[in-house]
Amino acid sequence: MTKADLVEEVTQLGDLTRRDGEMIVDTIFDSVIHALRSGDKIEIRQKSREVKEIVASLAQVDKRPVLSWLELDKGNFIGTFKGAPVREEMNEPAIREQYVVEYYSR
Repeated sequence: MTKADLVEEVTQLGDLTRRDGEMIVDTIFDSVIHALRSGDKIEIRQKSREVKEIVASLAQVDKRPVLSWLELDKGNFIGTFKGAPVREEMNEPAIREQYVVEYYSR
């Protein structure tokens, strides 16, 4: 499940505009990101390990670039946050920053 999928789901469940859905998802993500500290572990609970989106995402993890700021233990469903990524590590897929600026400048 991507962020866009999550925004779509929130938008539909709450009968909201897309912009409101994006704001809700961004707020939740920002809260989680700011709460993380180096060495924190993120674990998928036993009950959620059978969710099809989680199983599909873990099946694809070997095809993605290795993230220096995250250590993954697929067998135990645990990720360890090693520290905030630098800008260059967050460019996957390639972000065209000028497009983002133009979009939000409307």
